[in-house]
Amino acid sequence: MTSGINNMRLVISLLLAVLMFSACLKHNPVHTIKVQFEVDGKPLDISNDFKFFFLQDSIIKAATIEGNYLHLPEFSHSKKALVTFVYKQFKLSFKDVSLSHLDADQNMEWDFKLLTRDFRQISTSIDTIKLRKLYVWGFNPEEWGDGIELTEPIYK
Repeated sequence: MTSGINNMRLVISLLLAVLMFSACLKHNPVHTIKVQFEVDGKPLDISNDFKFFFLQDSIIKAATIEGNYLHLPEFSHSKKALVTFVYKQFKLSFKDVSLSHLDADQNMEWDFKLLTRDFRQISTSIDTIKLRKLYVWGFNPEEWGDGIELTEPIYK
């Protein structure tokens, strides 16, 4: 009789643990971040061949890469970081990125662009006369809402 009660307690405990884990996932779901990269309008296949780094509080953290997707590392309580996207010889860095841009409540697509000409395709107030390159980081929600773009000008 005692072993039957213990078994019932174990089953109930396991069911409660599964329900609590399920509720936690609903409140903190895992969202995907798909990454794409293009140079002067030409898309490149970066699958498993890019890196993503965050410099925060003098500590470098790397994202985990799987195909064209990345998983963010844990961040400290600082609100900003230097973020660097690296693919082969290309290295795009964005200064003082607000980490709130990285905390999405849905699946995202991050589009990186390197522009060396035809800067008009990006609507920005940046002075293009002495502009040598323009790094663009697009945050595009896949489910709802409007995307935003961060730009980092590189002058001659």
